[in-house]
Amino acid sequence: MTTSEHRGARAESVVSMPDYTAETFAGMVGQMFRFDPAEYAAETGKPVLLELIDITQRAAMSTGTRDPFLLLFVLRSDAPLGPGLHRISREGFEPCEWFLNRVVVPARDPRAAYYQAVFG
Repeated sequence: MTTSEHRGARAESVVSMPDYTAETFAGMVGQMFRFDPAEYAAETGKPVLLELIDITQRAAMSTGTRDPFLLLFVLRSDAPLGPGLHRISREGFEPCEWFLNRVVVPARDPRAAYYQAVFG
């Protein structure tokens, strides 16, 4: 395979947000996701690493729509993210903004910072 063919095959394997499903992320639990915060969201302006720790899938409310799901992350960087839109920067994913919100998770480490992304 030539370099240009390899690049073309790589571009085809990029996942965009409309194609996200819970299954898209199933093999990624325990992996790091890099987010570039909005300027006001983190004091350092540096990328923030979040580890995917759980996926919860819900039943769709109507036929023909994607089953909603949520991704639960734990902060693995020094500076936290503020709530709002943050750009994902991960190989295999089309760059786009995700709405991330900090959440409290019962029965988990109360000292850790948890974030949730919901897709429906």
